[in-house]
Order: sequence, then structure tokens, then C-alpha cells
Amino acid sequence: MGLLNLLQGNYNQAVGAYGQSKSNNAGLAQLLVKDYNKAKQTLETVDKPDAITAYLLAVIASRTNNFNDVVSNLRTAIGRDRSIATKALNDLEFAKYRTNQEFMSIVK
Repeated sequence: MGLLNLLQGNYNQAVGAYGQSKSNNAGLAQLLVKDYNKAKQTLETVDKPDAITAYLLAVIASRTNNFNDVVSNLRTAIGRDRSIATKALNDLEFAKYRTNQEFMSIVK
């Protein structure tokens, strides 16, 4: 039910449906309702974190103006899946970092 709510844009209902679940989708739902602390906590406790887990943590870091965590999490995400670099380069979540040399060195 949580995924269906996410896909329909019912983010608060998705958060409720996921409850205490520790998954990328649960973290995404929390991120979309701007509960960044809870989303970060959820994603940091995912059993088998993957590239998407790290990418979502980078998005949270960007939204909370934590450049060091943006860089760290993007490095992890790209290390797990190189195609994430192109996604990050074109993602508006990271637009404010496109003039930053360190960011560009990671996504190029």
C-alpha cells in the first residue's frame, strides 16, 4: 500500500503505510513530506543499502545544505552504480552544486 500511495502522490499516507519499515521507499516517503531527520534515520538503517539508498541520503544532504554529506553519499552511490553520476549531474536537487569543482569531479 505504501508504494501505491507514493505513486499516487499521497506521501503522508505512504509514510503511515510504511510505518517503522526500514526501506528506500519508506525513506523516500519521509523525504517527500520533508521529514528529513526521520528519512535520514530510516535510510541509514536499511538492511542492504544500495546505490539508491546513498543517492537518497545525498538528496537529503542537499536539501539540508550539508555539502560534505552530499559529496560522501554521491561517492558511495556512484561507487555502487556508475550510472548514478549522470543522474546526479542532471538532477535539479543538485543544481546549486554544478559550479562546485569537487561536485563536478565526482559526477563527471
